[in-house]
Amino acid sequence: MSISPERAQELQEQYQELKETILDINKKYSLNYQEPQLDLPPTLGLQPLEFVTKTEEELRALAAADVTPNYQNKLRNFEQSYLRQKQSLEGKRFRLSESSRKKLAQLLDGYNADIKKLRRRLINNGLIFSSVVTQANDNALVEYNNKVSETVTHYDNLISQVDTDLAELENRYTQGLNSLDDELALRINEQYQDLLYRQEKDAERIEKYNKSLSEKETKYQASCQKALEYARQAEWDRALKAAALYAELGESGVEAQKVSEKYHYCKQFFTGWLREEALLVVADDAFLIAHLGDYYNSLIDWINTALAPS
Repeated sequence: MSISPERAQELQEQYQELKETILDINKKYSLNYQEPQLDLPPTLGLQPLEFVTKTEEELRALAAADVTPNYQNKLRNFEQSYLRQKQSLEGKRFRLSESSRKKLAQLLDGYNADIKKLRRRLINNGLIFSSVVTQANDNALVEYNNKVSETVTHYDNLISQVDTDLAELENRYTQGLNSLDDELALRINEQYQDLLYRQEKDAERIEKYNKSLSEKETKYQASCQKALEYARQAEWDRALKAAALYAELGESGVEAQKVSEKYHYCKQFFTGWLREEALLVVADDAFLIAHLGDYYNSLIDWINTALAPS
């Protein structure tokens, strides 16, 4: 069987686990106390959140940005309504002025036409130089002036009402602008208060969260200390147990038990491997030879008889 370089590398990496266990067996029987080296990070590494408090000016700017679009929409609708009403009233005023001008022109044309008719009638009757003509002219002029006066008064009253409506519209427009400005200021302040409240709540939550991180770190450090104490106690118990075993079996007896344990673990480790792969790893391996002694040859024999060939 040909074992590829990649597979050989994998086998060596697995074999490192066996080496570590054999070294652990050595530690198990050691009489020396060894300070435990726990593989624990020195800290949880929890990062607290940083809360940046916004100034009143910044909060009010945010509040204004939130409510201004609605204000601008209301203002736009209000101004459009105002302009429509103003244009309507100004159009009405213009039409009344035009109607007044046309009516007065009609009256003047009518007056002139009436005078001409009167003169023709008087001439036809031979009265052109009599006092009747003068009286007739005077009567026609009085009637004309009365109609002009009535027309002017009529249209002046109508135009005056439109001017009054325009003035009232301007007044309502000014009041409406002031009202919208007041509403804007009120809404900005309300939004500012809401943002300020939410900022305070966010600050409280972050402070609480950061405090919980500190508490977790404190508990973690306490648990690490406790784990170290347990490990130290376990190490003392192990050393005492090893000392008792040395007292019971002697140094040679302990050494024999230690090597035997290593050998049996090697058999357990290689169970399931292919023979050629196991031999590739253990053949002439200085580490195993040093730790197994005479058991090294026993391991080779076991591999050759117990493991399946490829």
